[in-house]
Amino acid sequence: MKNHYLILYIFFLLIYAAAAPDNNKILADIDQSYKSFNYDEVIILCQKALQDSSVTNQVTLAVIYRFMGLSYYALGEMGPSYNKFYLLLKLNPQYQLDPAVTPPKILRFFDEIKASMNQMHSNNVSAIPDTVFIPTGPDKTSIIYSFILPGSGHIREGYQTKGWILTTAALVTLGSSVYYIIETNKREKDYLNAVDKDIIEQEYQKYNDAYRLRNLSLGLFAGIWLYSQIDLLLISPEKQITNSGLQIKAIMYDEYTPAFLLSYRF
Repeated sequence: MKNHYLILYIFFLLIYAAAAPDNNKILADIDQSYKSFNYDEVIILCQKALQDSSVTNQVTLAVIYRFMGLSYYALGEMGPSYNKFYLLLKLNPQYQLDPAVTPPKILRFFDEIKASMNQMHSNNVSAIPDTVFIPTGPDKTSIIYSFILPGSGHIREGYQTKGWILTTAALVTLGSSVYYIIETNKREKDYLNAVDKDIIEQEYQKYNDAYRLRNLSLGLFAGIWLYSQIDLLLISPEKQITNSGLQIKAIMYDEYTPAFLLSYRF
């Protein structure tokens, strides 16, 4: 009889050992897609993983819920993001997102969910009738970053694509502005020092061209800087809620509790 139990135990160990690499492969694929900013693929891979009967380990489930919550948030799907973070915290109420790799905006969103769950438990409340998501403004540090370099605040808040576009455009126009400021000063000196009539006309034309390009570069940089501040403070937080217009969505607050998501994008 003991031998039978031993054989059965070894059999289950072999099954677990065979399933573990698959779980690791699944998580590796999900992680790679997330690092490539392919959030739709992350969600698809996570959904397939949840349908796999071998994925039952709480640590693995927590990782999957985390990736889904992050990806839904990045896509502006706040309701599903809320749900997945909620399920993650149900598995592990003490779970903490890594602040080194998680945008501050998502950290605040996650902490708000955790705080609301703690409040619900302390008040002995098991469910809420509906959920309305209201966008919060950017972190103060992100505003300072954006003030110094347009786009950097967006990157810190998690708006990676828009942030890098704005940062690149700002650096290009800033660099060209510095170049043409120096070039304009040089051309102005050459023009003022010219004596021959023909040379004077040539030097004036060069000075005038450099002067116009300087003003154009400065104007473009100023426009990018202004747009970056307005977008970070007003536009992007609204877009983070929905895709367009007024929407009322039926969602699941958790596995058993229905809720409604009311949102509007200007």
